[in-house]
Amino acid sequence: MAGKKKPVVMIIDSREKDQELIGYLERFGAILNRDTFEIGDIGILGRTSFAIEHKSVDDLAKSLADGRLFKQIKDMVDMSRIEGTELQPVILLVGDIWKLWKIRGYDMWQIAALLNSIQFAWGVQIIYAHNNLFAAVRLISLARKYQLTDDKKKEHPMRFGAKRKMKPIDEARYVLEGFPGISAVRARKILEHYKTLGEALNAMQNGTITEVDGIGVKITEEIKGVFNYGVDEDGSGGN
Repeated sequence: MAGKKKPVVMIIDSREKDQELIGYLERFGAILNRDTFEIGDIGILGRTSFAIEHKSVDDLAKSLADGRLFKQIKDMVDMSRIEGTELQPVILLVGDIWKLWKIRGYDMWQIAALLNSIQFAWGVQIIYAHNNLFAAVRLISLARKYQLTDDKKKEHPMRFGAKRKMKPIDEARYVLEGFPGISAVRARKILEHYKTLGEALNAMQNGTITEVDGIGVKITEEIKGVFNYGVDEDGSGGN
């Protein structure tokens, strides 16, 4: 008989007010640590880590109405870090998405365009759940996969999603996004500033990457540290 599953751990923003969702997570045995962070309502740290913005369909409609939605999404993409851990931005969308038809007067084509923009233009994944019970199940399942599953024999991609055939400019951005603190937005700014990937990497290694707007000393030091590490991950490079 299989043993009882180990509990998963999640970070819940101290301002999260949906007690029903929190109650379901606790019922399923999740350990919930309260904290305050700049973006997202729920953090899951594991082999891949996630910053999850919890939105009901009503919340989504309101943030569309007052113009906050895409600013929130931009912030998620640009600031998805907790204590130095790079996080994949996710929206947990709870409720019937077709309510946007009634609340905002969107037809199905506009709803599809909105969701496609969030997922494919901004790279923010969407987790759908029709109610908070299933939302909790999806979060627990996600946390189990990345916190409890032992896949030591399998190589995991460093960034979300499979890497497909890309244009050279997208290949360069993909490389840059592998560095700590470099989101899709920052990668684009870096290439606009330095023009080539080689020049950008030189600036990263010598610490002049602070020339790019939005990249401070802390991120610069983290990036420089990457150039000192090798297979042993202790800076020795195996020597």
